[in-house]
Formats: sequence, C-alpha cells, structure tokens
Amino acid sequence: MIRNKTLIERDQGYIQFDLEPLKQVISLIIADTEAFEILDDNAYLVGAKDYIQNNRGRSQTL
Repeated sequence: MIRNKTLIERDQGYIQFDLEPLKQVISLIIADTEAFEILDDNAYLVGAKDYIQNNRGRSQTL
C-alpha cells in the first residue's frame, strides 16, 4: 500500500512510489553529510594545530 503517492513524469509515462522511505533516506544522507563536515573540520583543526606547533619560532620566508 502506498501512503504518500509521488508521481514523476517521464517521456515513457509516470513513475509512482511511496515518499516515506525516500524521506527517511534523505534524512540519513543529511545526517551523514553533517557528520562528515564535522569530521573534516576537526581534522583541519588538528592539522593546523600540528603545523603551528611544528613551525613555532621558525622564520617565515616568502
């Protein structure tokens, strides 16, 4: 049984599917993307901290 019917028009006709599972998948994708962004930010900060600690006191040349 399809609760929330969604129709997509195509050249060959229509595709009909249940929207609820798609909503759940989209929510998971958004949560995963946010988690990856946090991990990326944390990795960047760790790298910046290491760089600063390793290069403290060295002369900066261009």
